[in-house]
Amino acid sequence: MQNGCCDFFSICFTQCFLVPGIHLTHLYSRDMDDRKSPFLAASSRLLSELRNNQQRVESSHSIKLGIIIWNPLILSARRCGLSVLENMTIPLMCWILDWRKGASKDDGHYLDTAAAMQLLFTLITRRKSVQFYPDSEYAKNKANFEFMLNWTVVILRCQVDPREKAFLKKAQTEAIKLLLALVAMGSFAGNLLSAEKMSKLLFSLQELHALLVDEDLRGQIASILTLLLDPEKLSALPSPFQRP
Repeated sequence: MQNGCCDFFSICFTQCFLVPGIHLTHLYSRDMDDRKSPFLAASSRLLSELRNNQQRVESSHSIKLGIIIWNPLILSARRCGLSVLENMTIPLMCWILDWRKGASKDDGHYLDTAAAMQLLFTLITRRKSVQFYPDSEYAKNKANFEFMLNWTVVILRCQVDPREKAFLKKAQTEAIKLLLALVAMGSFAGNLLSAEKMSKLLFSLQELHALLVDEDLRGQIASILTLLLDPEKLSALPSPFQRP
């Protein structure tokens, strides 16, 4: 039943983005005519529920609801054709980053963070680019790139109650994947990953490595530091981390 719902919702999202120009800033309202655009209406309702769920306090936040909606989004991004992927990239990226930029540290759940980062990772690696906008909009590309980079480091620094540790672990695993994709492809994208930004990132990761108690996470951070400190190893990363 759950797999069937996931497949159906992913089809709704894919159909929603068959045409370019879909905006997610105005989600479902009662004035929307479901008959004229049933896939857009279904997608908007799902995203509206997800946004409302993210903004609930922890005691009323539904992990199950988040999973039911995030998984089809990720599945749609993995399965759709490249033209649909391009149509969905900017709306979904803006929707995720607007949520995080306007959120307090308590908004949502670590599984929301893990899913959002997994979706961004999918969009970036399938497109083989960290630039969501045309080259002419460098300022937007740079701001989004740096926000995502900083967000991954913030999640890697988090510490929580032992009861939440498994959820945080999932978010940190996705943060490492997203960080690696950003660094690997950011080095190919103009001047998005400047020498100054790389230096600050290295300092943050070295500081984090020294403070971490979790041996598994320390090992993963050490591996990233090894890559970052050796340009030849970074340039040798396999697809989908490199541009063709």
